Amino acid sequence: MNMNRAIENIVDGLDEETDSANISYIPGSFDTMKSLVGDLSRIKARWGITVLEKDNNYILEFEDALTVSIPFEHYADFNKNILSIEGVSYVDLSNIINESIKEFQQEVYGRLYSSLLKVLKNNKHITSSTILMKHWLHTFPKSKFVNSEETIAIKLNDFDNSAKRIAKEIEKLHGDDLGEIDAMVSAMEEGRPIGGLENYDYIAGVKIHSFYNGVNLIAEFDINSAMVCSQSIFIDNIEVLDELEGYNSIKVLYKRVFPVGHEFHPSIFGNIKEVIENET
Repeated sequence: MNMNRAIENIVDGLDEETDSANISYIPGSFDTMKSLVGDLSRIKARWGITVLEKDNNYILEFEDALTVSIPFEHYADFNKNILSIEGVSYVDLSNIINESIKEFQQEVYGRLYSSLLKVLKNNKHITSSTILMKHWLHTFPKSKFVNSEETIAIKLNDFDNSAKRIAKEIEKLHGDDLGEIDAMVSAMEEGRPIGGLENYDYIAGVKIHSFYNGVNLIAEFDINSAMVCSQSIFIDNIEVLDELEGYNSIKVLYKRVFPVGHEFHPSIFGNIKEVIENET
């Protein structure tokens, strides 16, 4: 960031009525002043300063970037709560830089968790898979969630806790590489393939075991990082599978049923239930 651009950013952060990088400090403007000093710290760490007296104010100048008028009665407050400037000709803003970086990291990782929790949850493929999960549980209420042989980042049946766990894993893995995190978040927000979760077979999914009229069923609804659905139903009954081969919306391969296309239509679950009742 060059100096002119940085100064423009500082001025943009002032009150709309302020038309230059000159402000007055009062205790009520603590957050604004802290933010402006933070902006200076992002330009460079070491600043030359001058402090003059004029009209019952101390005039603090940060080189040619920023001038602050500090009333005499608030000078001690400024030194205590904003920046220690008494008796010095320069200030080192390294600590403020570190604070700014930490705040920015928290902002980026907060955005990551928000995207995992909200944006990803509202992705159309994840939403449709969640709806299928609910339809399956409604059709076969005596079901239980089981662990998949594949690794799944976000479990559809425990979305919020999974999102927290993944956010922490990503933070631990990438640390200060905020560019990688930002790219991941942007991909989520734009519905593009998501990088950064290569260690997982699926970005989201669920595996459900059901037992109905003596027949074991295992439904799996998964979504990979490219947002492509992978769905199947294992059925441990040859007669039922033979009968299901007549349905145009599904295909049967050995003991598994797959959708024609990427996703099941919820009505097929009711069909499967009826076939089981008729064949057992």
